[in-house]
Amino acid sequence: MAYVTREHLHDEQRPLTDSLTLGWILQDVLDHNSPKSTHIAWLGNLDKIVAAGFDKGSERSIYVYDPRNLSDKLHVQKLPASSSIMHVLHDEDTNVMLVAGKGDGNILMFEAVDTAPFLHELNEFKSKTPQNGICLLPKGVVNVMNCEIFRLLKLSGTRVEPIRFEVPRSVREQQSPSSCTAPHSVRLRSNR
Repeated sequence: MAYVTREHLHDEQRPLTDSLTLGWILQDVLDHNSPKSTHIAWLGNLDKIVAAGFDKGSERSIYVYDPRNLSDKLHVQKLPASSSIMHVLHDEDTNVMLVAGKGDGNILMFEAVDTAPFLHELNEFKSKTPQNGICLLPKGVVNVMNCEIFRLLKLSGTRVEPIRFEVPRSVREQQSPSSCTAPHSVRLRSNR
């Protein structure tokens, strides 16, 4: 669990704590050196931590860390320029990581892998409607017969919009019916 307390607000490091040991600080993480918000996500099945935030020059980037050694970044992924605070979601079944900026309409997608460079860019979901927030839905609502790999909800103003992500038909025909996955060579298609 990572959090920022009032005493750590202006530090360059963020404390990483273990909630099972009643909040003992395990390590300090060298974070994005910016007063803007940083969002941290755990890539559980890959045993990696990602932090999405802003650098000193207000450039957006994602840092990938090994939780056993948080003093060094494994990878830095630069993102397109924007002033919006980012939210990071990870689908463990497909290892697809979604990065959505509050106030942006677009959602960036990456395949997370266990070897360098750790993040591979997938295509981008583009929309003119800005989002206030997003969340992944449970796998029980996914239509696997159409090779839908995940579904999310996008909060836009006063409405909630479901967005489905499927593997395109041309890719499905090349794969066996039981292997609906999303490797970085596959382009995802989104349907509203």
